Amino acid sequence: MPPDPRKYLWDAANAAELARGFAHGQTFVDYRANAMLRAAVEREFEIIGEAFNQLSKVAPYTVPATSVTGPVALRSRSGVSARADAGRRRGRAPSGAIPCSENDPAAG
Repeated sequence: MPPDPRKYLWDAANAAELARGFAHGQTFVDYRANAMLRAAVEREFEIIGEAFNQLSKVAPYTVPATSVTGPVALRSRSGVSARADAGRRRGRAPSGAIPCSENDPAAG
């Protein structure tokens, strides 16, 4: 028996609420300067993307395909940003990494 589609909706809603709570009261500068905050928020977006991806498989009639592509694409790209952050910590950027802006406080 396939999982209840409401499970995936709950997962997405719960992850969104957690991300909102993590970012509450933070500025974008705070976000960029705090690796733990970034990792926590990005992880919740990955969960949202995966929940929509699974929901589209279990109950494709509930979510238009265009609604799924944004969160799933974000989830897919977040692996690249994580590899880029790891490369910067080691002093080099991995292949496929998106270069940081000179004005990016996290790029130093």
